[in-house]
Amino acid sequence: MTLHIFLRLSKASTLGAIYGALFGVFFGIVASIFHNGPSVHIAIAQSWWWFALSGMFMGFGAERNRISDEKKVS
Repeated sequence: MTLHIFLRLSKASTLGAIYGALFGVFFGIVASIFHNGPSVHIAIAQSWWWFALSGMFMGFGAERNRISDEKKVS
């Protein structure tokens, strides 16, 4: 694996984790609004890291597929 591919995969994984964490915070806020929902800080604490992990894996997988498709074309 070349440095260029490693950097692309790292960037995609990092951005996926950041966007996933932001979505998890939003999800926690919305979950706390509903009747019998948890308090805001508990809802955020319980959800942000799940979405950060899934976003990291999704970003890595999407970029890996993109790199694989580029290799097939060239």
